[in-house]
Amino acid sequence: MAEQHKPSESVTEVVDHIFELPFDAQLGILRTIAPQIIGCLQGEQREGFVRDLEEEIANVARGGPPYDVRPDKPSHMRPPEEQPGA
Repeated sequence: MAEQHKPSESVTEVVDHIFELPFDAQLGILRTIAPQIIGCLQGEQREGFVRDLEEEIANVARGGPPYDVRPDKPSHMRPPEEQPGA
């Protein structure tokens, strides 16, 4: 039987593993999963997600901290009013 993980542990492990891969592989993963996941969003939900994503990209391009789904990373340690898009 497969070992059970807490969801946050699994997400952290997956993200860490992706960042260990070569950059081209990271881009390939992004291009593979992003259209399938974002494509499931409808109308305003998709527009809002893409808008927020563009804000995150601009924030990182300016040298700001990236959003990070891992619970121990900076975007989860900042108060809500300091989150990008707040």
